[in-house]
Amino acid sequence: MAVMIDLLLILIILVILIWPIKFAADYVKAKNTGILMCVVALIFAAAIQKAVAILLPQLSFNYPGLNPLVSILLSAFAYMLVLGTSYGKGIVIAVLQVILTVALIFVFGLLGLGIGTMML
Repeated sequence: MAVMIDLLLILIILVILIWPIKFAADYVKAKNTGILMCVVALIFAAAIQKAVAILLPQLSFNYPGLNPLVSILLSAFAYMLVLGTSYGKGIVIAVLQVILTVALIFVFGLLGLGIGTMML
């Protein structure tokens, strides 16, 4: 039973993280829209954001309101490189990813499929 719960938890996390990027990449007609490329794009975007956070720690400390904007701009750069699209379309992918991820988390929360309910 615990293995099934763990697998369901992993599936929910993957859906929340990967599906919005795949949907947005298909929407803007990016060249590389496979699931593996979306996973690579997500990992690359996270790595870029972490590198900037390490190299410029005062940016988020002094201007915390800039964090979401910087995150979207850096993600757009990663999506541009990995998914084979322009920077403008990368920004659209990043914004759609944020909107769809929040919506999916809200829906999963309404359905009672949140991570907190799986840990019981």
